[in-house]
Amino acid sequence: MSELLKFFQPRSAGLEFIVGGIPSVTPEMVAAACHGLTRQVYLYALVKFALDGRSANELYRVNRDAVAHMARVKRWAEQEGFSLECIVRAGDIALRESLVCRHCGHCGGAGVHNNQRQCKACGGNGRAKPVPNDALARYAGVTSKQWGMLYSDKFEALKVEYAGFDDLIARKIRKSIFGESDG
Repeated sequence: MSELLKFFQPRSAGLEFIVGGIPSVTPEMVAAACHGLTRQVYLYALVKFALDGRSANELYRVNRDAVAHMARVKRWAEQEGFSLECIVRAGDIALRESLVCRHCGHCGGAGVHNNQRQCKACGGNGRAKPVPNDALARYAGVTSKQWGMLYSDKFEALKVEYAGFDDLIARKIRKSIFGESDG
């Protein structure tokens, strides 16, 4: 997915989309390329790649319904002590993590600060630190122990699901905009 992101340029519809011989992807092109995907994935594409903040509330609403449905289908709710409301909140967190940039906020993902020293915030790896499990548990409304026993693996499964959205959207954009095959 990261190789696709280099083509994203903030542009207006109707303007030339070739920058230095390299095609750039506009928000309008993302919306057109992803039309026809499920509502959840389409909204995800609009919010994450077309920078359409107006669709964020609807995305979270659709995502909550999808997470609740997934919990029922996978029979997560049959586990003793499991709360559907808590997994829906965990779904909100997983979605937010997948929507926001994963680069260190201090160095912008470069790993160095002021082009001189290793960034102290990320230790030079350029990645944002993950949200601590205690904070995730608090947001979900459970104890850290409950989070570890009942929700952390489901939270990770949801993050994998959203990474799949990224891959699907990248394939659709490559096919629609750049003419590449799914091959």
